Amino acid sequence: MTISQIIDLNWDFENPAESEKRFLSLADQHPQGRGRLLTQAARCLGLMGKFEEAKARLDSIESDDEGAELVVRMALEHGRVKNSSGNPSEALPYFQTAFEEGQEAGLEFLAADAAHMLAIASPTEESIQWAIRCIELINTAEDEQVQKWAGPVYNNLAWTYHDADRFEEALPQFEKALEAWTIRGGDRPIQIAKWSVARCLRSLGRFKEALERQLELAIELKAAEVEDGFSQEEIAECLYALDRHDEAVPYFKEAHRLLSEMGWLKDSEPERLARIHKLSTK
Repeated sequence: MTISQIIDLNWDFENPAESEKRFLSLADQHPQGRGRLLTQAARCLGLMGKFEEAKARLDSIESDDEGAELVVRMALEHGRVKNSSGNPSEALPYFQTAFEEGQEAGLEFLAADAAHMLAIASPTEESIQWAIRCIELINTAEDEQVQKWAGPVYNNLAWTYHDADRFEEALPQFEKALEAWTIRGGDRPIQIAKWSVARCLRSLGRFKEALERQLELAIELKAAEVEDGFSQEEIAECLYALDRHDEAVPYFKEAHRLLSEMGWLKDSEPERLARIHKLSTK
């Protein structure tokens, strides 16, 4: 089994603390891949918001005996630390290096990862171009693993268009993201992709279609015993847009209950929560 396969098998992005323990242990077990495994332990620290520790771990890695893959992974993780800590412009040179080195070495999966990160960290127009370039890589890659990037990249491109109020361009990208996630599998990503398509339909003023899709999704979520405040919020917003205000109230109430439990949303979008609360009391 290659080091890349070991990395792929041992990631649990929902539990970065446990993943970090695994990669530290694996680094001791596989001295020939120690540096590459430690880059992933550093990534875990970044996901936990421990940016200084992540940088220190990356700086401690000896990079002279594992070839191009380690160079690319080092650049990627240095870039992720910069981007996640609020410095996307400082992250771009690292991602650019990872992309160029990855392409030159034929590391298609990592080159696509770098293009994906360049799309995330770049300003809007450059972001769109990098996403398109990443999609081209996905469509032409010989390595089947590169297909894993299709869902995330289409989704990110869609949101870039959406956030720029380019809703007509966003919708087909959301639909492609849904198609990609459906092929790959995974209940939660598919649910989120369905939600996103319906959300874009609301932005386009297609309220009835958006409501129908959100209600269908709500049935799926209930069957899966998933409580989703964003789903409740969207149903409420669609009903409200259709002048069905009384029907919207209980959905706004449930949305407020669930979304208020998310500390990051309370900090980042207090006006949004205040509006939901106001509409839930009418």
